[in-house]
This record gives sequence, C-alpha cells and structure tokens, in this order.
Amino acid sequence: MSDKIKPEELPSLEALLDHISIAFRHATILKSIGDLTDVKNNNRHLVIAANAVIELLVTTLVKHHCQNAKSILENRMAYSHAVKLLILNELKVINKKMYGTLKELNRVRNDAAHTAFYRIGDSDMASLSAGVSKRPFPTDQLFDLCRMIIFMLWSHHDKIFHKEFGDPPEGIRTGFFLQPFVEVD
Repeated sequence: MSDKIKPEELPSLEALLDHISIAFRHATILKSIGDLTDVKNNNRHLVIAANAVIELLVTTLVKHHCQNAKSILENRMAYSHAVKLLILNELKVINKKMYGTLKELNRVRNDAAHTAFYRIGDSDMASLSAGVSKRPFPTDQLFDLCRMIIFMLWSHHDKIFHKEFGDPPEGIRTGFFLQPFVEVD
C-alpha cells in the first residue's frame, strides 16, 4: 500500500488547515497556537504572537540540532532569534525558502513591535507569502498565512516537535498533509 496522495484526493486549503489543527489540540504547544486565535483580528498582535510560536519551534530545533545548544539558548543577547534562524539554515535544518519566510516574519514582527502606528501593508503580505504561495495573501488573510507558516515549519520537523510537545491523536500525521504544498530546495 502506497502513502502517495493522488492530486484529486488533496483536500482544500481550508479543510487542510482545519484537519491539521486537530493534531495540535492534543499538544502542549496548543496554548501558543491558541493565542493566535485570540488576536486574529489585530494584525499587530497576530504577527507578534505568530513569531512567538515560531521562536518556540526554532528553540526546539536548536536544542535538537546544535552541539552547543545550551550556550546558544542561555546567551540571548549574542544569539538572537535572527541568529538562530541563520544557524539552522547554515546547518541545513531549514531550507533557503523557509529561512527567508521566517526571517521576513521576524522583520515584520519587529516592525509591529517597535513602530507606534504600525499597519501591515501589501508589500509585507507579499514578502511573507512568497515562501508559501505563488500569489500574495491579502491582508485580511494574515491569520491563515501565519498558521500556514507555522504548520509548514512543523511539517518539516514533525517528529522532533511531536517528541518535544506531545503526539497528535491516533491516525493524524501532520507532516503527511502538507507535503504537496511544501517545495523543498
């Protein structure tokens, strides 16, 4: 029996995201992901919360892949989130496309956190969307875009994250569902 999905069997994006979110209900990380729902109508807070989830996942990858993880994680001034992303990219833990997307999310997060009257613009949405979609998400779909970025990172490293945060319910394999949407370089 083959695990390959036939194109006509692929679910819609909405069904995909709904189904995958079931897997996270049983994981410790749900609280962080749940925070996204609480702020989904406030783009400033949404970008900050989404980047916080990504930072949690990136920290987990650093723990798993870096020989000097303890030193990296203890020295936050020397090893910022941006530096951790660069390290993971250099180690080929995250590919170039994912690195660019996560780096861009971090830039937008910094703008949102440090700009008095911040509004996410079309250019921000285009740069955030570039790693996950051939066309930009509109600003009213920032919540969906943030979830997609998180789920794409999760799907590439689901075994590590399941070990760290807990397994999904029986029969749900998060990495399996996003494979057709992820381009690996």
